[in-house]
Amino acid sequence: MQEQTTRPGTSKQRQCSRLGHPGVELDSGSINCCVPRLAFSLRNDIDDIDIDDNEIEREERFRIDVMVMAMVIVMVMIVVVVVMVMVIVVVAVVVVVVVVVVVVVVVVVVVVVVVVVVVIVIVVVVVLVVVVVVVVVLIVVIVLVVVVIVIVIGGGDVGNGGSVVGGAGNIHTYVDRVGDSSAR
Repeated sequence: MQEQTTRPGTSKQRQCSRLGHPGVELDSGSINCCVPRLAFSLRNDIDDIDIDDNEIEREERFRIDVMVMAMVIVMVMIVVVVVMVMVIVVVAVVVVVVVVVVVVVVVVVVVVVVVVVVVIVIVVVVVLVVVVVVVVVLIVVIVLVVVVIVIVIGGGDVGNGGSVVGGAGNIHTYVDRVGDSSAR
């Protein structure tokens, strides 16, 4: 224990009151401040710490500010990464949709072209078949008409040699040769 005596109103008296000990007034009128030496030195250190409290508070506020800024930076980076991923996904989806649309359009165009070509080929074949049938029918009709005309006008049959026998054109020949109209 350390005894300190001070006169009233001196710095020592104020120091005693700061230590939480009002001090004891001695007969001589001085103030006796009985505190352990360690406690006295600790109180001085505490006073120094009180002085440094402002610095500590400033440092803590600075640390908090730095932490807040770091959190803001991290959140901004997360948002940027999320936006970049979303942009990449959107671009990929757009590319896939465009490729699918192009493939579908190409397939549709190819199918339409193939169908048109097949229809044109079918129409051409049908027209050719119809033309051939019409030509064959016309040839047959013409041949039949010629044969009928030759038979009716000629009045005879077509012989083995292909000439008309006994037709109207030959009547005069028979009549002239035989001399009567009953000759055949």
